Amino acid sequence: CIVEAAQQVIAPASLVPNRTLIPQQAESARLVIHAAPTDRAEAEFVVHTVEQLVGGSGFFSRDSRRVTAEPDQAVAFADIAILYRTDQQAAVLEEALQRSGMPYQRRGHERLTQGPAVQALLRTMEALPGESSPLQRLEAALASAAAEGTALPDEATVAALRTLAAASRDMADFADRLALAADVDLWDARADRISLLTLHAAKGLEFPVVFITGCEDGLLPFTWGRDTASAAERDEERRLLFVGMTRARRRLFLTHVHRRWWRGAWRAMEPSPFLQEIQENLLERQHAATRRRPRDASTQMELF
Repeated sequence: CIVEAAQQVIAPASLVPNRTLIPQQAESARLVIHAAPTDRAEAEFVVHTVEQLVGGSGFFSRDSRRVTAEPDQAVAFADIAILYRTDQQAAVLEEALQRSGMPYQRRGHERLTQGPAVQALLRTMEALPGESSPLQRLEAALASAAAEGTALPDEATVAALRTLAAASRDMADFADRLALAADVDLWDARADRISLLTLHAAKGLEFPVVFITGCEDGLLPFTWGRDTASAAERDEERRLLFVGMTRARRRLFLTHVHRRWWRGAWRAMEPSPFLQEIQENLLERQHAATRRRPRDASTQMELF
């Protein structure tokens, strides 16, 4: 189902007419399209579904009957990727994962030098006197930041910086090496963690289970604040969704919301038009249950 659906999505923008993709594994389950009221509800759906897939991240999950998967049917955290179009979408997903206690690693396609903590370290390294090596300067900068209580990059980033500094002849060589390093280069395939990745960063990777969140008009295709994208931009966005869909080997979940906190305001969102390309026989549609608000005491009927 995944391969067939991906071909239907890419067909209007395919660079190879009548292209046919043949799956290398047994037929996958139908794609799930889940509609959530808000981005927070979307994140909670993802977390709840992950709990079902992994067989529970703790005793509470099983005792509360939130999890029904048997151990032999469960997947590992490393088997799961949560993809999104923009880095801004990741924050609410991280919050939900942190509340659940699930391990994850978040990576994007931006350069390592774009991180503010990395930029602060580089400024400190450049300001240090003497002719010490890049690695010595890095260690001194890290020690200074720790002593001052300054925010440090995450452990994977620090390890990558040490590797680059140790291989560099001088600061100019270190700067050249760092300029070519991207955040996604730090993604660890051996870690038993859920992967949070932008669609761009997911290129070349595969996972048994993939969630693509934010499948909404304005996000996917991304319009950059304009009402519509150009034909060329729209085709490129379509190809990006195709890439995301084909990262999944066994299960694929596509989610969208009715309202999203976006660019400082709540905005009504419509499903991505790309989803309309997928035939219904390949889909399982889900809608989040709406909670009924309790009636205000002042509006309740009086009995006497």
